[in-house]
Formats: sequence, structure tokens, C-alpha cells
Amino acid sequence: HRDLHSFPTRRSSDLADPESGSSVAQVQVLVDGVPERTTEINEGETVVTSEAQALQVRYGGTINETCLVEVEPASRVTFNGIDELNHRLRLDRGSVHVEFHPDRPGEEGMIVETPDARVIVVGTVFEVRATHDGTVVRVNEGRVRVEVEGREAAFVSAGEVLHVTKEQLAAADTEVTPESVDVDPEMEAVTPLPEVEIGRAHV
Repeated sequence: HRDLHSFPTRRSSDLADPESGSSVAQVQVLVDGVPERTTEINEGETVVTSEAQALQVRYGGTINETCLVEVEPASRVTFNGIDELNHRLRLDRGSVHVEFHPDRPGEEGMIVETPDARVIVVGTVFEVRATHDGTVVRVNEGRVRVEVEGREAAFVSAGEVLHVTKEQLAAADTEVTPESVDVDPEMEAVTPLPEVEIGRAHV
């Protein structure tokens, strides 16, 4: 991975290249919660955050930016789709907080994939966490559809949390259903894994 400190700083007006058709996203790098600098990532690239680092990634939309993805510390995320209509993330570990408010509902969509599940979104605010035990989806606003291979899709609405555990996946007859939460709880901590630098790599 290359260190984000080596990337050139870009203005938001530089981030769209209509002639090349390439898709890029604006990234705010935070260290211990303090904004450090702005850079960019390209479609298909992976970011890895250390325990002290976080990212705010903004992109999409023809009028306004429609997608904000906050990549939490100790996370690994690949931005597979960051064009106007196609928003796709692969979360291998860690946590992302997503705000997705499309300019054109029904035409724009977003998918977050983890090793265990697929979260399909049409416009909402939600969090996804991938751990060695499974995947946790918590919805703050709106509703998402969660697909798990070999299971019926589950819908998670505002105020609900869905846990997809390795144990559930191993038991063929176990249903994957969301739970209501009265209080907005902190999602369980993730044990940090190696690879603590922040950078990007083509996948």
C-alpha cells in the first residue's frame, strides 16, 4: 500500500474527469479524529486504516454528492463502484458508517459486501461491521435488504440491528432476523488486525 501522505492534494472541482470517464472520490484523512488533509481515491482501489486513522469519503450524484462513507479505524474497504449511479463497497474488516441520499431514487443504488453478507440500499443511514465472528448491520434511517447465501433475504429497518454470525451460517436451519434496539448501542469492538498503515492498492 502507498502512504496517503504521498498523494497530491486535489480540489473537489478536480475530482471529475468527464473526458476520461474515470470515477474518483474525495477523501478527508483524520488522525485521532482531527482532519489532516484531503486527497482522492479511484474506483477499484482499497483503503486500509490504522487504529488511529479514519476516512470520510464523498462521491456520487449529478447535482450534489449523494454518498458519504466514514471508514472507521482498523478497517479495510475496497471502493468497487463510485460513479453517479453505481455505489459498491467491499468491507473485509472493520466498520463503515454510510449516508446515502440519492438524487434519483430508483435509479441510484448502493451495495456493501462483507465476507458473510450483502447489504442492498436505496437511500438510508446505516453501519456495517465485519469481524472474525461475522457481520453486524445497524440501520439509523430508512431500510436495507441483507442477503446471505443460502438464506432468505432479511430487511433491516431504522432502529434494528442484524447479526450474521459464522455459527448461524454453519447451521443450515438457523434464520437470520433483525432485532429491535431501544437505545442506539455502540457496536462491539473489533480486535485490530495487522497492516496498520493507511494506503491503497489496486485489486
